Amino acid sequence: MFQARMIRARAVRHARRFFHHQKDTFACERRCRHGCLPVSTLAQRHNSSGRTVNAFAEDDLLHKKGLLVQGADGKSPPVIDFSKAEIIFKQKATLELGRSFVVLQMCSFNFLVDNSFKLMTLGLRVMGETLFTALMRASFYGQFAASPQSVRQVANKFNAADIAPMLATTAEEKVGDSPDAINEEKYERNVETMLLCLDMQTEVARPNQPILSQLRITSYIKADLLARLSDILATMDNNFLTDNPVCVANLMNGLDGDLMDIPELTDMELTHLKHALKRIDTVVQRAIQNGIKTLVDAEYVSVNQAMSLITLAIMKKYNSKEPLVWNTYQCYLKDALVNLKRGVAVADAEGFQFGVKVVRGAYMAQERETARLEGLPDPVNDTYEDTNNMYDTVVAHLLDLVHQRSSNSVNLIIATHNIESVSKAMKRMWELGLPPREGSVVFGQLMGMCDHVSYGLGQAGYLTYKSIPFGCMEDVLANMSRRAQENKTVFHRLKQEKKMLRQEISRRTLSISQ
Repeated sequence: MFQARMIRARAVRHARRFFHHQKDTFACERRCRHGCLPVSTLAQRHNSSGRTVNAFAEDDLLHKKGLLVQGADGKSPPVIDFSKAEIIFKQKATLELGRSFVVLQMCSFNFLVDNSFKLMTLGLRVMGETLFTALMRASFYGQFAASPQSVRQVANKFNAADIAPMLATTAEEKVGDSPDAINEEKYERNVETMLLCLDMQTEVARPNQPILSQLRITSYIKADLLARLSDILATMDNNFLTDNPVCVANLMNGLDGDLMDIPELTDMELTHLKHALKRIDTVVQRAIQNGIKTLVDAEYVSVNQAMSLITLAIMKKYNSKEPLVWNTYQCYLKDALVNLKRGVAVADAEGFQFGVKVVRGAYMAQERETARLEGLPDPVNDTYEDTNNMYDTVVAHLLDLVHQRSSNSVNLIIATHNIESVSKAMKRMWELGLPPREGSVVFGQLMGMCDHVSYGLGQAGYLTYKSIPFGCMEDVLANMSRRAQENKTVFHRLKQEKKMLRQEISRRTLSISQ
């Protein structure tokens, strides 16, 4: 087994020393990093809402790069050719391309993915910590994550490719993971790790671009309690604005230590909830101090409504002027659009601004199995095409909201590896006159996956982010194993990326031999 405590403690000590040394360096930079890229180089027009609109005057440059195959005249929607491997991968070293190809190819084998944690545990026991660590850094860990020691180098490579790094700690919890007594110390350690992560996020942020970071609520609160709160909400038709203590207003007060008692909870659960809300508030406050917008991740259906309630409470506290806290909506769920519209309605009723991350989702197999075992309706869309349609519908709805309202009212990250969805969003942005570099609408992908999409978008002038799992190897590898199993269907759809990697490696090899 992984020597969890020893490795985690050592990583935290290294991180503390590193961050302390860097503190003075980036403290003076925090105030100047937040914002969006200047549009002085863009041709401008104004739509009916008064928003400055990109007329794609930069497209001559993009056309010369060979990425833009349509839209250079500004009279038609921009279309990026994501298959131009030589251009898209020009920032990546050949060894990186080789690693990506080998790792993604291995991830296409179900046996390796399904048994990844067992195989890594066996590898650690057989090879020893030093050799195993070196192997993981050269393969899976290096492909999908960054350590406190390597994160600056990883971020610099993305920044050089016009892609912004977006760090994410990996601590999380599922319902039933911790059946024993509540371990407040564990959650407090997660806060400490997240604060270090936020300081590092400020240090490695791409200049003149909004700084984003991810937050997983189950890092700070017992998942079983979130499930209890979700069950209570279900009895109220998931109404977040009732007079019941399980509502936005009460949980917002709880962020300040003034939570009203919730009769359905035990004294122990209520005390834990109070501590958890303070932990989450501490993290969000640090993010805001560092000029960072917080993207709250969605997780399993059993806890999502409670997490949305907490997220909306945080929004009510901090989003009065601009969307500093965003919620995530999973479009593989049949009720994704309903959930989104409910959140927007709460924001409108309570008078705060709204930020959204839109994903397809990674828990499809688990959700279907849970529904089957518990005799519940399947919450997942019937087909992959249904999920695609839901995703594109949700994104189109949000782009319309961004267009209709001021730039500080609604923010959106289109988090997808799907080129068709990216292309549809680009077209709709052009139709609505939404500038690709203003900051209200951005794109995002996971580190190590669909680099041709991220690098293509970045080079084409769209604000693009890479989500980077950040932490000590023991925590990250356990998380990566879980993510790999959840994303098996995604790995099987990476044929285009693997083809491009193979083409570019072959081209470089031939050019050297000639």
